[in-house]
Amino acid sequence: MALTANPNPMYGLNANGAPNYVSRMDTSMIYDVESQLLRGTMSFSKDKLRELDPSYTGYTHVFVLRVPPIMTAPANGRQIAGFEANGVEKAKAHCRNLKAIFEMGCTSYSGTPDLTLNTSEVNVGWSERSYPAPTTSAYDGKQFTLRCLETRGEPLRRGIEYYTSGVTDPNVKAAMMNGALEMDGSLMAPTLANFTWSFMIIQTDQTLLNIQDISLWQSCIINGVDRSNLDWENGTVDIVQPKEVQFTGVYMPDARNDVIDAMAQKLLGTRLKYYRRYQDMDETWLATSSWQGPGSAY
Repeated sequence: MALTANPNPMYGLNANGAPNYVSRMDTSMIYDVESQLLRGTMSFSKDKLRELDPSYTGYTHVFVLRVPPIMTAPANGRQIAGFEANGVEKAKAHCRNLKAIFEMGCTSYSGTPDLTLNTSEVNVGWSERSYPAPTTSAYDGKQFTLRCLETRGEPLRRGIEYYTSGVTDPNVKAAMMNGALEMDGSLMAPTLANFTWSFMIIQTDQTLLNIQDISLWQSCIINGVDRSNLDWENGTVDIVQPKEVQFTGVYMPDARNDVIDAMAQKLLGTRLKYYRRYQDMDETWLATSSWQGPGSAY
């Protein structure tokens, strides 16, 4: 029987009509192309290994782009006189603590939305005679989570409580705004613009030189704070585990905008200066001037 009668392009038939497992392809390709087709994978030649180079995760950098004005205004001294004792110093501490914890004390980030293609069924007769037609694509997600370390004095919990009580006081049930004032000295209005945060999440490859993705989260509001670390059991002493802080906001995916890329590179350049090899550190970085040498009182 002629080989052209065989509907399977990979095999021929011998004179008895039985399958002959010899490819119609050129025999010099049997151990390369045909083996890939049979196994459903790539060959492992030196050149093909480049196609197997894995993509790495775990190189994520969190940056706070905007702290709500209800926190920054009092920190800059714009607060109603007599609103609370040491109100300006308290606001400064909360601004510094939350920004530092969200950026450098963050142990995990999750919530980047998946890209989905929405479809609509087009019916051509009976119910089973239909097919999907694409309509719109969307990044479906409005929440993300930062897991952050809590440290002595509980600056994370107290900072979020300060922010939340400024948005709406849990006792008075009113927007107290932390006593914040506008630049002209008028009372700050309880608008979303004065309540919201902004974040930039940057993922790089393992070299830290190439940006994989940039996620902008705008108009973010902290949903609350976990207070389970205040639970107590007799005879049990433990360390507060990293706490999850949930944000609700608007996700703006990376569109490879030149301005956004330049800003991301600038922020990364500032951050990565902290990642140095020991041989690249000078006396200032090592702080050797503060070390106690031989013969010291200590």
